[in-house]
Amino acid sequence: MANSGWRCKELIRGAVICVITAGCFFATFIAVALLVPQDQQRIRRHIMLAIEQGAFSTQRWYGPFGTIIWPRHTLDCVLAGMMLAPSGGRMIDALSNRYILPNLSWRDTRVAATLDCQSMVRAIPELGDGYGAVQFERTDRYILGVRVLGKILLGLMPFDAMVQLIRAIAFALLAVLGLLSFARLRNARRGGEPVFRATAYLIITACLTLLYGVHYFDATLYFAPLDYTHFAFIIISLLVPLARMRPAALAIYAASYGSLVAIFESLSGGIPFALAMMPLLLALGFTGERWEYFRRLFVLWGGFCIAVVTCFALKKGVAVLFLGDEESFLSLLFYRMQGAPLEESATKLTLGYLLSVYRRWASLIAFGSSNLGTALVLAALGVLAAESWRSRRAGAPPILLACWLGIAALLIWAAAFLNHTAVHPYFMARLLVIPVIGALVLIAARWLAPRHAARECSP
Repeated sequence: MANSGWRCKELIRGAVICVITAGCFFATFIAVALLVPQDQQRIRRHIMLAIEQGAFSTQRWYGPFGTIIWPRHTLDCVLAGMMLAPSGGRMIDALSNRYILPNLSWRDTRVAATLDCQSMVRAIPELGDGYGAVQFERTDRYILGVRVLGKILLGLMPFDAMVQLIRAIAFALLAVLGLLSFARLRNARRGGEPVFRATAYLIITACLTLLYGVHYFDATLYFAPLDYTHFAFIIISLLVPLARMRPAALAIYAASYGSLVAIFESLSGGIPFALAMMPLLLALGFTGERWEYFRRLFVLWGGFCIAVVTCFALKKGVAVLFLGDEESFLSLLFYRMQGAPLEESATKLTLGYLLSVYRRWASLIAFGSSNLGTALVLAALGVLAAESWRSRRAGAPPILLACWLGIAALLIWAAAFLNHTAVHPYFMARLLVIPVIGALVLIAARWLAPRHAARECSP
């Protein structure tokens, strides 16, 4: 009973730490949004120049095995449109996300044919007669820190320069992760220690660099800041193993991760990616009992989710108190979970439809080839199944357990947000890289274990 009471106090203390951490991150976001200069005239001029140069209509190759997918920066049209909103006061300009009500009759060949891009171009009166007469409406369901970051960057540089910068930052973070992993690997070899953990991080680096679409998606504001968050917290887990963190530090790590994801997230895959990667990051270097692994994972998942919920609740509170927001948060949330898609979209909430559409968009993890992407996922699942069969009597090691837990997190998310999963496979399919990472790490563990044992036995 005494031990149970101590555990309850520890959990309550961890939850309080997570709420405080989330509050600090959200307060920092508000301070940045309010205080950092955002030159509205330059932002408008840079967006207009990007439209005239074809940035929002140019189609780009995704990979050597694929076809043209879509104009890449259609994903940024809604954010650019929000940046064009007229001033509504300091608080509204900083924290409120105002989108343009679309008109199906609009057609401008300078941008892609999507509603978001057509709305954006119509908001600029200098681009033609009848332009500029658009209606903005506030939508504050999301925090959308990417809008604030975009305004800061576009206030400093043209759109094309911003694209090059944000993609370079993503690759720089991956380079840091790779170099640190290589340094850890070299040190482990010199000291005669196991090299598996450093090798696993090299595998993670390689998979994210080659198979996660960084070259394409991280040239967009919609995805780049979210991926920075993932890469940064993977680097932290390499430098300070999660298996060795004290409970309070583990809670701070999880809450910080969840807070930044919530600030940049707009149902773009950041939450399920983090939930799926955490079990693996925890398992790398873990040597304790299974119950201890689950206890630490509970702290990670729980702290992450508490921070996400806290940040969204704080945004909704600020929107209601200071921005006069009356929009229902739960109605759209429930729609994204189980709402019926529009009939004209031909999207279906069935297993057969999901398997077929994700087979097609598995091309995102295979240089544009849906066949290669499908083969990678099936091979990964085969490796996990084979390793599970091989260890059926001895019990699953932490790495294998982590791989299945990561897949389970993705499946639970997909089932809970079934509408969103079915409607947005053209970027959610990037998450198929998770089982591939897990399988390669398992293969490395199987290959390196006897080598290390032989080294220890050698005179």
